[in-house]
Amino acid sequence: MPGSVIGISMGLGFPGNYARNADYVATNKLVSSKDTVGPSFGDPCIINGATDTVSKITGAFTMGNFYGIAVRNIKTYNVYESSSGLITSYAPGDPCDVLRRGTISVVCGVGTPTAGAPVYVRTVLGTAPPANAVVGGFEAAMPSNEGAAGVQLTTCSFETGEIDANNVTEVRIKTIAN
Repeated sequence: MPGSVIGISMGLGFPGNYARNADYVATNKLVSSKDTVGPSFGDPCIINGATDTVSKITGAFTMGNFYGIAVRNIKTYNVYESSSGLITSYAPGDPCDVLRRGTISVVCGVGTPTAGAPVYVRTVLGTAPPANAVVGGFEAAMPSNEGAAGVQLTTCSFETGEIDANNVTEVRIKTIAN
């Protein structure tokens, strides 16, 4: 057996898996049927107040419309949209479980998280974004590239500061925002 098969540390899970059972508050909302894509597991979600639905962050975002993080749950689908058979996101119009308080595994695209440090969500890529930067992605520092922008999730912090080879880390939602 080649040495590359044997790991020296465990991964931190899959994006969207809740990480610790002691404090877990989630709710279910429909993904807006007006969206072209729904939130992927582990993505931050916004609340659409007029329709009481959730959406993936695609740009215009403030802490005022942050609702929570999309949770990966076992679902039964009538239609499989992925050619690989792996479902990694919620489709528009689907019910979506959203973590409102607790700890969840997410992808941190930019920066190195530290325990208790602030969590940021990128809202604009800017002219020279880092390789893993995406609009709506979690970051460990405020985006500072030319023209880049982000929002600090004031109700969240990084849980352990650990990050695995897939950039998965844990984020704690300390209080329910909306």
